[in-house]
Amino acid sequence: MLGRYLSYGEALGSYKDASGSALLKGYALELTPWQNQTDLLVNDITIGQYRLNELSDIKDDIKNVDYERLMYFSGSLGLKIDLWLLELLPQIRVGLGEEKFSKATLCDDGSELEFEEIKRNYIAYSTEFIVQFTKFENFAIGAKWSQYYEDTKIKYLDDVGKLKMNETVMIMIGWTDKRKYSPTAGMIEPFSFDRR
Repeated sequence: MLGRYLSYGEALGSYKDASGSALLKGYALELTPWQNQTDLLVNDITIGQYRLNELSDIKDDIKNVDYERLMYFSGSLGLKIDLWLLELLPQIRVGLGEEKFSKATLCDDGSELEFEEIKRNYIAYSTEFIVQFTKFENFAIGAKWSQYYEDTKIKYLDDVGKLKMNETVMIMIGWTDKRKYSPTAGMIEPFSFDRR
């Protein structure tokens, strides 16, 4: 089965350095132009955009953190488990892209100190768990949970910040094609005879 999906939801993370710490929240948006399922395996190609810029549980002098991740390409490989009306798809993913980070802190006089934006390439590793309802003719809906493992280190002159995008939770909608394709479709089978 082939599929194409659009996913949107929430991204969660955290940031910490010598000036303070905060929990981060934002959005996650993914486009999967190609997903292929066999009886046992599933793999796909996905691009995405993620942004963490809403702060909570702020400690010390952190004023603002803005982190954006653009995933230009990612590939996944996983298992397909059929449970009557649902499909369970546990899989692993590796992605390549670009990340941007900026921060502002509070000074003793109440003013804000903004740090220069940092931009660089990244490699991301994650595990995913997808639940899909695909019993419609050409439509599918589902949910995706992703857990990320790499840390983003932000180097300053006298400090190193640690940012982590912990997880994303998204709703998926998509189009599916359940037709089976054969490389010999429409060809005359060799060594076949009409015995009538």
